[in-house]
Amino acid sequence: MRNKGMEYEQAQQQSIAFYTHAANLGHWVAQYQLAFMYDQGFGVTADNNKAMYWYEKSAEQGHWGTQNSLSGLYGQLPKEAPDYNNAYLWSAITIMNDNSAPTADRDNYAKQLTASELIAADVAVVRLYKKIEENRTNRLP
Repeated sequence: MRNKGMEYEQAQQQSIAFYTHAANLGHWVAQYQLAFMYDQGFGVTADNNKAMYWYEKSAEQGHWGTQNSLSGLYGQLPKEAPDYNNAYLWSAITIMNDNSAPTADRDNYAKQLTASELIAADVAVVRLYKKIEENRTNRLP
């Protein structure tokens, strides 16, 4: 009789290797899946830095769910002070990609920024949005 636990562990390690390889090649869904695994500690040691890295890679290619998640993650970083600049940035990008997305989070993050920080954040939003649009046309399916 085979050890089901060992089979599961091997399959999990194979999926991590697969997602890592595909993510490094630029596949946006694999980047999201790998980020989620690091975020939740599924098959890997939970690592907030690696999770954020892969979430951003996926979000920069237009993954709407990741963009929305990043807004919340930056707004409530557990070990550090919240990063309201990036929280605002990703919530604004989410709204630009989905007009029905709620604006309350973006507006709350904006209230945490000074006027000059808000202007700089709006400039960053426009630049990032253009980059995302370019990436969408060039990304792997």
